[in-house]
Amino acid sequence: MNLIHETLSDKRLERAAGPGAFARGRAYHAQGRVDLLSLDGDQAVARVVGSETYRVKLRWRGGAPAGSCDCPAFDSTDFCKHMVALAMAARERIDDGTMIDRRARLIDHLRQRGLEAAIARLVSLAEQNPALWAEIEADAQDAVEDDQTLVRRYRAEIDDACDVSGSIGYYAVGTYADGLSTLLDRLETLNANGRATAVASLMVHFLETMQDAFEAIDDSEGEVTAAVQRAVEIHLTACQETKPAPVDLARWLFEQEVDSEWPAFEDLRIGYAEVLGEAGMAEYRRLAKAAWAAVAIKDRAGRYTLRAILDDFAREEGDLDARIALRSADLSGPYAYLEIIQICMESERQDLALKWARDALWVFEDAPNVTLVSVAAQLEASAGRPDEALTLLRRAFERSPDLALLGDLKRHSPMDVVDRVAEILEAGRYWAMLFELMLAESRLDAAWVIAGRHPIAEWRLRALADASHQTHRREAQAVYERLAESHVRLTNAGAYDTAIKLIRLRGQVCDDPASQAAYVADLAKRYKAKRTFIQRLDGLR
Repeated sequence: MNLIHETLSDKRLERAAGPGAFARGRAYHAQGRVDLLSLDGDQAVARVVGSETYRVKLRWRGGAPAGSCDCPAFDSTDFCKHMVALAMAARERIDDGTMIDRRARLIDHLRQRGLEAAIARLVSLAEQNPALWAEIEADAQDAVEDDQTLVRRYRAEIDDACDVSGSIGYYAVGTYADGLSTLLDRLETLNANGRATAVASLMVHFLETMQDAFEAIDDSEGEVTAAVQRAVEIHLTACQETKPAPVDLARWLFEQEVDSEWPAFEDLRIGYAEVLGEAGMAEYRRLAKAAWAAVAIKDRAGRYTLRAILDDFAREEGDLDARIALRSADLSGPYAYLEIIQICMESERQDLALKWARDALWVFEDAPNVTLVSVAAQLEASAGRPDEALTLLRRAFERSPDLALLGDLKRHSPMDVVDRVAEILEAGRYWAMLFELMLAESRLDAAWVIAGRHPIAEWRLRALADASHQTHRREAQAVYERLAESHVRLTNAGAYDTAIKLIRLRGQVCDDPASQAAYVADLAKRYKAKRTFIQRLDGLR
């Protein structure tokens, strides 16, 4: 199998597009709906005729098919039926040894006809296509206006595009995002055409306007977030060209990062670091320090953005004390201690990490945190105190049993640890946890004893039956029967499907066709009123 057949195999295409889109794409290819524009060894471009004609790109370099399509489905799937159809057409043409570049031939033809002829052809097409006419007309207007006029006109367009008029719900947000994208296309073109000064000003207005719109938009699919991220990137590109005053830029960026709810504004200083330079970054840090100092200590825990900014600066300077101080503002939970322990370990200060771990264990002695106990034990052992590590693990388990500690206990005390843990669980009447332990350790006899004496959740019983159906056939059969009946009593198709699987498992464990037939007949009799279930059960008879 050559590369394209491996990368664009039916199996991979179906996995990328899903069964439905794959089947429709295969039908499109069979119907000859793919018009190839270019094809070489690792990519293809085509027009594919569906409900409309869509432009499709596909590449397969690197072992995975990917590309783009301007159909509506592509925005939510990343691989649509039109891409499947193109993949199959490309596969077929490459087998014939055919390479295609109709676009190059088109360009050569227009070049030979001369500029005037090409212009005449373009204008003629624009007269027939209102969208193309409007695009060319907008380009022409942009080219002749001065920056002041341009900014005034585009500010009005930004206001219109960003206006939420109360709110933008889930079903309207796609159209709203498309409007933003169309506007950003224009602004990006302006930037590329040497109007960076105007674009920088316009992007500030766009981003500030979108800050006010956040609460009114249902952006569950992230379409508007993507547009805001793109706007940030356009603004950065414009700033790289115009080189604004670093301190002024720092003040504006800081305000956006601290106050914004849009993910695109996180870590702004990092993306703009080169444009900000030393002076801008110093101002950014000064602003963050001043804002942090102005926040009441009891409220600092909620100021994650400020803390993140200051923490980045402290990390860059290797200032461990400053990083610890930032987290010490709120030590009400174990995870604050864990963060401090982690950064101490990253700084190779195991001694300091151990000190914080011991403090945390003392503070949360009555309700041990499993992760904290595990990390503390690791630090004690690394410091040459394995006995202390084992002691704190045992104490934590006895005080608040948790099987997540079992692995640590085994590492530090491999002898008889399971028996000791089982004794603790039995003494504390932690039957579900003891059952889990016996199942995990493959002590199946003990697990079945517990299941026979104490209430055990159905999903746990199913796991035990699956694990031991060869050695404990009678017990597993009883569980499958019990669970099947439990699902039949529910009134939904999914539960019935599960019941059928359990009934099949019962038959496999029973290994007695006559007994299984009698069991199925009994179910059919008792649940004859459940017609949907009976239809599924008929497949077993």
